[in-house]
Amino acid sequence: MSQNEKPKKIPRAIIYREIAYAINGEPTKIGHLAKNFVCIERDNKRIAYIKNDDDVLRLSSLQEVADCIQQFCQNGRLADNESYALLPKDCMECAKLWLSTAPIIDEHFIKMVRFKDEPGYCFRRLPWVFDPNLETPTFDELMGRISNSDALKLWIGALFEPKAYRQQYVYLYGPGKSGKGSLGYFLFKALDTAAQLLDTNIGYAHWTTGILDKRFGFFDDVDFQIVGWGKFRALTGGPKMSVNIKYGHQFTAQNNCMFLFTSNNEPEFSGEDEDMRRVILCKSQKPTDKSHSEYSYEKALWDEGGAFLSQCIAQYQRAYGENYGAIECDNDRARQIARDLEWQFAYVAEHLHKRPGQKTSSLDFRQGVYKITRACEFKWSDKHYGKFKKYCEREKICSWVEDSERRLWVHGVGIDGYPSVKILGSAQKTTANTVVLSHWQK
Repeated sequence: MSQNEKPKKIPRAIIYREIAYAINGEPTKIGHLAKNFVCIERDNKRIAYIKNDDDVLRLSSLQEVADCIQQFCQNGRLADNESYALLPKDCMECAKLWLSTAPIIDEHFIKMVRFKDEPGYCFRRLPWVFDPNLETPTFDELMGRISNSDALKLWIGALFEPKAYRQQYVYLYGPGKSGKGSLGYFLFKALDTAAQLLDTNIGYAHWTTGILDKRFGFFDDVDFQIVGWGKFRALTGGPKMSVNIKYGHQFTAQNNCMFLFTSNNEPEFSGEDEDMRRVILCKSQKPTDKSHSEYSYEKALWDEGGAFLSQCIAQYQRAYGENYGAIECDNDRARQIARDLEWQFAYVAEHLHKRPGQKTSSLDFRQGVYKITRACEFKWSDKHYGKFKKYCEREKICSWVEDSERRLWVHGVGIDGYPSVKILGSAQKTTANTVVLSHWQK
């Protein structure tokens, strides 16, 4: 065929014959799709996955299957030593045919992560072999500076157990250069295709697509309030999540992701049981030996990676076996944080003018509350105010009522201009804290 001559169009009969061969694994001139793709069924929908030579899977679009078919046809000669063209719409028809008839892989045979010497399908294959007997001086030094480190190591081990209790997350906070980011980025790099670096825009329509088939979700340097968000609670709650693939269909999938947060600040908790049972709160301290640079420290962690991951997995298996319950940890500090926030609510409420039968506009009430919090140097945001409203209603301090013109009023309190609250000194604040907290604890 000359350069200027257009390639012939492949007859549909030849296309479907060759695709049928490719599906069944029989000899074919366009290649074996089974060598490049596998099919998994979720929520009664078939989904294509690309696989590599190490049996590592990656979510694929139908267009990628069609592109692969087109490449097969461009590289192959289907009849009489002549090359043929294949229209994109024909490639897509072939891809749909393959997806509708390809054998389905049972998800029970797929692990999120496997070691280098472990056979089977997975979404990430580690570069190390399993060996818990090697020494790990850098990792041991890091764990020695982190509170709740025993629970943290068990949680790291749980990342590699598919049936482990996944509703617990780790919130690791502390000063800069204390190793918390190094640990987070080590796990992110190690789990690679089974990990996702996340932003806090959880409400984004396609956000859950990022954690589909991921085992490790990493929030680095986050806002301390995120763990109290309802949407995050939903993600760490039920086993299923709704996934809306961009330019694709929506379906329900298993949520296997476990989350790590790193921050310079303490988190914020409500004190509710669902907050306390989910968090593993860890605080990191700066190292006394500052001879290592951040790069050399991360490199040392990586060199020990296979060994300490093996140790964490072995510890988790010894501690829990097949009893996949919540990891036991010390959450006294988390409960104290929750009490501190409740104290702030109680202290602000003490400065409201309680007047049964009187109503105040919601805007004036809100401005009055913020006047109090600024005077007391409480760092409140809109989410704090929302929680304070719930506190007031729960303690029957006041209630919010909408009138016929859809204006919002606060019943049961009065605001005369703004409440008169002077800024407290540190000694006065400590005294006030003790008085109000003791009152609240009663």
